[in-house]
Amino acid sequence: MRTKLSIIMAMLATLLCIPGQAQAASPAKWGFAYVDNPTAAVWTTLDPTHQWGSWKTAAPALSAEGRLVGGVYQVKFPAIGTGTRGLAHVTAVGGTGNYCHLVRWFQEGVDEIVEVKCQMARSVSPSPTRFTVLWTLSPGVTGGQGAHAYLHLATGERYNSTGGPVTVTGSNPYLVQFAGVGALTGNIQVTAVGQAQQALRCKVMDWKYTVAVSASVYCFTASGQAPPGVDFTASYHRERSIIGAAPPEPPKAYGHLWCFNGSAGARYPVNVGCGQTGPAKYLTSFPGQQLNETHAQVTAYGPGPGVTAPGDPATYCTLTTIWVNAQPPVNCFTSTGAPSLNSFFTAFTTSRP
Repeated sequence: MRTKLSIIMAMLATLLCIPGQAQAASPAKWGFAYVDNPTAAVWTTLDPTHQWGSWKTAAPALSAEGRLVGGVYQVKFPAIGTGTRGLAHVTAVGGTGNYCHLVRWFQEGVDEIVEVKCQMARSVSPSPTRFTVLWTLSPGVTGGQGAHAYLHLATGERYNSTGGPVTVTGSNPYLVQFAGVGALTGNIQVTAVGQAQQALRCKVMDWKYTVAVSASVYCFTASGQAPPGVDFTASYHRERSIIGAAPPEPPKAYGHLWCFNGSAGARYPVNVGCGQTGPAKYLTSFPGQQLNETHAQVTAYGPGPGVTAPGDPATYCTLTTIWVNAQPPVNCFTSTGAPSLNSFFTAFTTSRP
């Protein structure tokens, strides 16, 4: 039990229904970045080849910056501050088994700040870790190609490009349902949200499609336990960038992939692929998308390790290293940080206008 949210969720362990009311139409705000120096103690410009955001339209000279403050890393997306609204995701980068969770996001002056805490497997102590991070706030109901929906459990923040509802039942595991967004051809990303003193991660155990796309979300502590009330963010996108913009709005090049048992399952576009390159190592491929600045997120899938041999439900996946040629490499791990076979979702986007 960690917060008032934990107590409420554990007592009720029932339905949290987030109605699908339309938000007022407004320009989308978003930013992505790659933290390649997780020990910088002062604001430092982040890797310019893996950062971009909606601020570039009005202020192209500004850049995303980052700094380490008391074991928590802060990422600043300039001139797009919107408080605690929107959606954030984070993925650790490195083949060591370190992983990351979100602490919070908030507005400071005109900027949006996203706080991230990373740690080694089975540890709650902060550990310097490279990572990719995304924050996005979508406008009102949109038409056009594909769909995009998200939620933040603790705040009730939600969005659905179709105007349909987003609902959550249970209290770890959770059943998240995105109404009206389409079939199992999209992509799901989930990220744990918790305090700086905690070590948390989330995954998608299963997903289905009836009248809505639904995902079974499990969240775990450093020891592999799944306590009730863990906070998280979840998003679904189909035939759109993970940012959520509907074509013909930029970015113009992007893709998503469900890598199931080492082979490409649901994916967009059709030439996207994945394959196993070694023990618990995978290479994803997004042909023709090494354009401008790029970004990737990863979420583990299935009861793992593997899909047919559960054994350890608390498996997780990270990016192995920063990618070249639009081919993000992925490593997966057991709850103890040992290499593990596992399925996963990957989302890839460029900044191409």
